[in-house]
Amino acid sequence: MSAVAYSMMVTAIVSYLVVERISGLKHLQVISGMNLKAYWVGNFIFDLIKMELTIVVTISLFFGFEMGLNSAWATYVALPFGIIPFSYVMSYWFTVDSAAQTFTMFFHFFILGIMSTLTFGLRLAPD
Repeated sequence: MSAVAYSMMVTAIVSYLVVERISGLKHLQVISGMNLKAYWVGNFIFDLIKMELTIVVTISLFFGFEMGLNSAWATYVALPFGIIPFSYVMSYWFTVDSAAQTFTMFFHFFILGIMSTLTFGLRLAPD
C-alpha cells in the first residue's frame, strides 16, 4: 500500500545523486572548497527528514484508521536508515538518470511491495 510512495521517494533520491554526479556539480563544489563529509551528511539529513515526515503521516494514518498495524511503526521509522545509504551506493551503478529512475523504482517496489506481501502471506499460512 505505501510501497509505491516510498519507491518514488527513493527514486527521487537516486535521480538527484546521478544527475549531480553526471553534471559535475559535486566536483565543482569540492573544487570551491566544500568539505565532502559535510556534503554527504547534509544530503543524508535532508533525505532523512523528507522520508521521516512521510513516515509520520503514514503511521498517523495507520492509527487514525485503526488498521491494526500497531507494531509496524518501528519498521517504518527504521526504514530510512537502511534505504537511504543503500540508495547512495546504488546511485554509483548508473550513468544515465532515466535508467537509475526506472531500475530504482521497480526494484524498491518489488522489495517493499511484493516481497513484503509474500512474507506476510507466508506468515499467515497454516502450519
